Amino acid sequence: MIALLIQLLAIIAWIFISISYYLKRKLHFIIMQLFAYTLYALHYYFLGGFTGALSNMCGIIVLFLILYKELKKEKCYYILGIIILLYLIALYVTYDGIPSTLPVLACVIPLLSNWQNNFYFIKTGAIIGTIFWIIYALVYGSYASIITDTVFISTTLYSVFLQRKREIKYEKNK
Repeated sequence: MIALLIQLLAIIAWIFISISYYLKRKLHFIIMQLFAYTLYALHYYFLGGFTGALSNMCGIIVLFLILYKELKKEKCYYILGIIILLYLIALYVTYDGIPSTLPVLACVIPLLSNWQNNFYFIKTGAIIGTIFWIIYALVYGSYASIITDTVFISTTLYSVFLQRKREIKYEKNK
């Protein structure tokens, strides 16, 4: 029963993440993401994935730093350095072998791609990061994350397909 509840935490976290992308206000988006990261942190903590848990806790700090960047309306590249340092500290504190590097890569790669203006690059970074989360989920038995992350990759790939299809149609109509 406990194992099922631990998996349920990841499903609820994924629901919060999914809903957050449909919200119009940045503050509501961040609140939903905060709930999701907290639940993911608990999920991985209970599974023994301490780097995954701490990476999700770092994600909460990252949300506030990104909000700050948005309010400044600048690129704020120094924030990237702070965030990467934060993840490296999390990795150092929780390192227990190669699998520990996976959540850090899963967080840093999409973060770096999000600093770009190219949607294909951003979505590619998200897919690569999610692949690292899936591998980490396999190592720690997060079956709910494997399923939800696979759905995320599928829907993101579909959105790339639709975006490219619109671009081709637009170019033909020029």
